[in-house]
Amino acid sequence: MTIFYVSVLFYFKFGEKISAMKIMGTLLMIPCIIFLSLAAGKDAAEQVEDTGVDPEEEDYTASQKQWFAVLSVIFAMAAPLFWTTKMLYLRLSEDKFGFNLFDLALDAQIYMNIVASGLYVAYISENGFDLSEFIEGSIVGVFFILGDVFRSMAFRYGPGGPINALVGTQVVYQTVINALFFDQPLGSFQYYGITSGVAATVIICMGDEILEYAGYKPKD
Repeated sequence: MTIFYVSVLFYFKFGEKISAMKIMGTLLMIPCIIFLSLAAGKDAAEQVEDTGVDPEEEDYTASQKQWFAVLSVIFAMAAPLFWTTKMLYLRLSEDKFGFNLFDLALDAQIYMNIVASGLYVAYISENGFDLSEFIEGSIVGVFFILGDVFRSMAFRYGPGGPINALVGTQVVYQTVINALFFDQPLGSFQYYGITSGVAATVIICMGDEILEYAGYKPKD
């Protein structure tokens, strides 16, 4: 949903037009995410079946599970609105407010990590301190910070919808990494999702250049 929110907002707010090839690539991210989500849901259902838990012994009642499902939908629909607001602020940050985008991205990470540090203190107060867990979390945090900074700068200088679609290809990388390093074999849905994601990436990044090289100049 964020892909479409950003594309529509940036079109009306900044007059940002994207080519037909980039629109096609952006749309290809939809089946990519759907197929990978279906695969994750199927794997989770199979794990539940393998455990053989008696429904009467489950921790949550049917009504509670239904409420959790409603909350999941609400949060899933609200999250793209927050992400879209962030992307809008990043685009306006330099032009209207005169902020340096690189500094702004770093400042945002400082505030977010202050909050995360507080949550970590609460976590270790309940579960104790584990050095290996701390090191692993720190390494992951560094990559998250770099990814968020690069993404913020990309949204400032590039087309919002296609960039958000490219960011969404992280699910493809994660699926491949799980298959290569954590012995999680790929199913048919995952193959479909990966194929769609790779095709979307190629079309968004190089689709216009490929058409131009073939003798056709796409219209913006």
